[in-house]
Amino acid sequence: MNYNPIKIGQRTLKTAICAVLAIIIAEFFHLEYAISAGIIAVLSITNTQKSTFRLGFMRVLGLIIATLLAFIVLNLFQFTPLSFGIFLLLFIPISVATKTSEGIVVNSVLFTHYLLAKEINFSLVGNEFSLMFIGVGLALLANIYMPNNEKLLQNNIHILEKEFKNISAHLVICLNQKQNLKALVKQCDTLLELIETSSKIAREKSENNLLRNNTFYQRYFDMRHIQITLLKDIIVKLQDIDVDKKHLAEVSNIFETLSLTYATDNDGSDLLRKIDRAYLNYRKMELPQTREEFENRAGLFQVLQLLELLIQEKNTFALSQVGDTY
Repeated sequence: MNYNPIKIGQRTLKTAICAVLAIIIAEFFHLEYAISAGIIAVLSITNTQKSTFRLGFMRVLGLIIATLLAFIVLNLFQFTPLSFGIFLLLFIPISVATKTSEGIVVNSVLFTHYLLAKEINFSLVGNEFSLMFIGVGLALLANIYMPNNEKLLQNNIHILEKEFKNISAHLVICLNQKQNLKALVKQCDTLLELIETSSKIAREKSENNLLRNNTFYQRYFDMRHIQITLLKDIIVKLQDIDVDKKHLAEVSNIFETLSLTYATDNDGSDLLRKIDRAYLNYRKMELPQTREEFENRAGLFQVLQLLELLIQEKNTFALSQVGDTY
């Protein structure tokens, strides 16, 4: 019988340590309901620094709202289960309206401390805020260190650009020798999977920097996703058309150049000029003589349009890139 070993991830380890430390700190300061600090820490640790900060801020804001509401409800309806029900009826919609719904569960638990104590005073309110600050504060401290995925992203970029060049180079060979293009479609699908994975890592990297909002990797992989999708559409379109080599020469030449120049720092200006020349030469061609020839030529024109979109996507990205580097 095979046993899968239990894996303890970094977030799990952080959560366990923060929960214990939160309780110890709360007990050290002789706070009531010290265990709640540990629960708050557990619920406040997220995958990224920014999301943890946002979550903590919303919970503190929610606690302020809950405290004001508690003063009103408990003074009107006393310390009974009914008060808790009325508090929830008011607190939940207010939290949703103020976009602090992340704090509903935690702050509802803190409200029960007033019911258990059968009083609400400044000392107990200070106790609840202290529990919140300890739990949220430790969660923020725990996420100061996050794994640096810079090398992984750079490596994925290298793989992506190398494979794109290979696909473009093989496409030239396939066009010249009239080979089947299905294998290239599968290669595009594989690259799209790599981009999806890389985009997720890039988003987390951006979210793990509180002081700097560098979205280069996110924008880069979004751009490449559009390009690979367009490339796949081009290959599928080329499978469905049958034109002479002389008509394919312009497209083949563009892909050959693309296979040699495809890189992060290439804005695609030269390729756009080649496409403009291809349009010009395309218009100078003799008119098609049969319906089949017309449909194939129309398909080839669509390929040129898709190619232009593919290159324009990189050109737009290059022009919009200001200050972001990797």
